[in-house]
Amino acid sequence: MGNEIETHTKEGLIVTEKAPRVLLEIFVMGVEEDKPKIKKMNDELQAQMAKHRNGKRARILWYVDKGEKTEQEKIQWFMENCRSKYNIFAPTKTYSVKPDFVQSALIAIKKMEDSIDTAKKMGIARTGVKPQSEQPVDEKTEQKPDEKSPLKIVE
Repeated sequence: MGNEIETHTKEGLIVTEKAPRVLLEIFVMGVEEDKPKIKKMNDELQAQMAKHRNGKRARILWYVDKGEKTEQEKIQWFMENCRSKYNIFAPTKTYSVKPDFVQSALIAIKKMEDSIDTAKKMGIARTGVKPQSEQPVDEKTEQKPDEKSPLKIVE
């Protein structure tokens, strides 16, 4: 559960399918009273993704409620439901993003991955970490431990 998408057909049927994995998920959280600001930011993010054809590399994941959940509980929900290799939180104080927010994040990821690949080719390894080929794959996230998000949830 959690990584599924419900699609409603014109016949009224609900089809549930597993959400495809993307490179980057943009997390947005808020409360009902901020919906107009959230909608405006959503429109901006969608426009940025359409402009650079990043719809298959990035997606937006939302959590909006009436204030029942704490920020930490929402972060936990995001981490349990995310299906991406990387994630980023959109600004929730202003609900506005820079005009190149999505593209800048994807470029930063590309540079980071290129640097990691270069280091691996040179034989540079992290101290105390098993080689990736020896690491088990987490069945829930389909990722090896080194591929998981650097975001840590502190309780």
